[in-house]
Amino acid sequence: PLAAMMVAQDSGGAIKGANRIDLFRGTGDTARAEAGAQAATAQVLVLIPKPAAARLLR
Repeated sequence: PLAAMMVAQDSGGAIKGANRIDLFRGTGDTARAEAGAQAATAQVLVLIPKPAAARLLR
């Protein structure tokens, strides 16, 4: 299991639909193999600044 603090840097053109994330695993053969095998359900906590959260709740 992966437990880490991460930063959203890009919305990604390949991320389609709600409730999806794209996790960059790095470059090279090992990262490519890890990313290719990655498809799982996850629990994600998203921290949103109060002004942005207020706009989302309108």
